[in-house]
Amino acid sequence: MKKASCFLFLFVFIIINVNSQVFIKTIKAPEQMSTSCVFSADGRKIFVGSNDKLIWVYDVASGKVSDTLKFHDGPVTTLAMSPNNILASSGWDKQVALWEIGSKQPKFVMQGHVDKVNSVKFNADGTILASGADDGTIILWDVLTGGKIKEIQAHKDPVTCVGWRSDGDVIASTSWDKTVKLWSVQSGELIAELTGHRNATNFVGYSITDKFLVTTSDDNSMILWETDSNKVFKKFEFYKKPVAAALFINNDNQIISFDHEGEIKIYNNKNHQMLSLKQAHVGKIVSFSWDPNSAMLATLGVDKNIHLWDMAEYTYFECLKTKLPTIESMKKPKGEFETTEQYERRLLDYDKRKMALVEECKKEAVLEKQALEKMKLEKDAEAYSHVTISLAGIGTYNADKAEYPVMIGKQTFYISMMLEDAKLFKDNWQKAKVRAVKKNLGGGAMEYYNLEMEHPVSGTIFMFGVFLTAKSDPAYKVFSEKNKK
Repeated sequence: MKKASCFLFLFVFIIINVNSQVFIKTIKAPEQMSTSCVFSADGRKIFVGSNDKLIWVYDVASGKVSDTLKFHDGPVTTLAMSPNNILASSGWDKQVALWEIGSKQPKFVMQGHVDKVNSVKFNADGTILASGADDGTIILWDVLTGGKIKEIQAHKDPVTCVGWRSDGDVIASTSWDKTVKLWSVQSGELIAELTGHRNATNFVGYSITDKFLVTTSDDNSMILWETDSNKVFKKFEFYKKPVAAALFINNDNQIISFDHEGEIKIYNNKNHQMLSLKQAHVGKIVSFSWDPNSAMLATLGVDKNIHLWDMAEYTYFECLKTKLPTIESMKKPKGEFETTEQYERRLLDYDKRKMALVEECKKEAVLEKQALEKMKLEKDAEAYSHVTISLAGIGTYNADKAEYPVMIGKQTFYISMMLEDAKLFKDNWQKAKVRAVKKNLGGGAMEYYNLEMEHPVSGTIFMFGVFLTAKSDPAYKVFSEKNKK
């Protein structure tokens, strides 16, 4: 027996059905095969990409088509929505487009990939878009300008999915090559390569707290990785078919997985119980979208259906588990001395009270989330430190640009330096000391910010590299406040 399979036996396979009535309704998808779906930022619309080259826009309340967007010269492969309500789309035509909601034409069209684009994802604040393609590259795009920020030669085989860490410093990628890779957004360098799947990896996503990374694969498995160590935390191998994707909800307490068998499986990540297993679609689930404000889930299947699900009771499962028993007696069968009208009124009253309890749980979840965010910021702040370091080397001075390339660790920085200082620096650079803020990204990878160097001869102070501020990085703000001189 393979060692990895022990996770199957450690997993307590219990189904706890909180409430089977979470299905809301079905929206009929386009006649041609649909490839991706995503809610608008306010949850009122859902966008669906299709092989017919169109992006279909549906009104969630009515389930009817409200618009269609046409730009791509080929099937639309994937969609993403920013928190600022900017839609990103990609396609077989190798292009990435950014749309303002309500516009019939893209605001920006980004060209840089040389093969089909498979994945687009915004960072947490919606300022950078990452795209991964069949050409094995990841490209980072500036959402404000549509310009290319960086290109990463990520995999020899196609990139199937990209996923952001919440601080925007690390991006993860999956590929046909069976690996999961973590990349520094600042330098573009490889931080870690995770191996554990036996076939193509399909999906990667960070948990809400960044404590876990989840990956899915064509090998019929899902893996949870601990981000502190990049080691396997749990491997689930009881799927009968490939696993398409996964989603964390309820502050990492629950995981939802979507597979090619058309099933939605919901796990309690605290006690390893399966809360629900639903046959959601006939055939595989190809895409999903999550609206955290309404706790609504959309799933898109090869059966050409979009199903909408109310996930409130799963989202607040731990909270409702303690509150629902107080009103459980209101659900009892119709009594002998109870009229039908009284019975129906009692059930209606139960539903009202249950919704009131859900609202209580929502408020408690907000407080819990705020507490977790505070704890996370404090933990993230521990990754920063003030350091004084020596240069690892220098490059050739560019007199036209008045720039001197210097190496710190594996990173190259460019210092704006006038000619006279540059001449003196060439023979004395080994004496230079650089003060900086170091950030530990994990896996032995470091990044340096707010760099300041005093010229070893002239004494001129040079500031270079990326500068963090309390406004640009909340974790750095916590670090700065704790380390005020």
